[in-house]
Amino acid sequence: MGGDPWISTRDLPKKLVGPITVAVRLKSTGKGIGLLYFGEIVAQGFHKERSVAFDLVHDGEFHDYEINLPVETITALRLDPGNGPAAMAITAFDLLDTTGQRESLLRATKP
Repeated sequence: MGGDPWISTRDLPKKLVGPITVAVRLKSTGKGIGLLYFGEIVAQGFHKERSVAFDLVHDGEFHDYEINLPVETITALRLDPGNGPAAMAITAFDLLDTTGQRESLLRATKP
């Protein structure tokens, strides 16, 4: 739970062939649209002009989303699942390329 949740990474697979699709499975009790920010070059910040908006369902149930990025390469991603306070969970955050390769961005961690 948080005031305005988001998740980001710069630890992305290098061998994907664009364009890239991001597949996310999440649930949220928040509000508003989702935004997926992307960077195309190393150390590029997250800005609105490098983002894709998508509709979210905020009913506290899991839903699957696929967001197509308008670029061939990516160096960073940031997922903003709505705006304002929310309880949320993400069970899949994957990258799919044009060859059918799927790479998960979620990694198991030890407590």
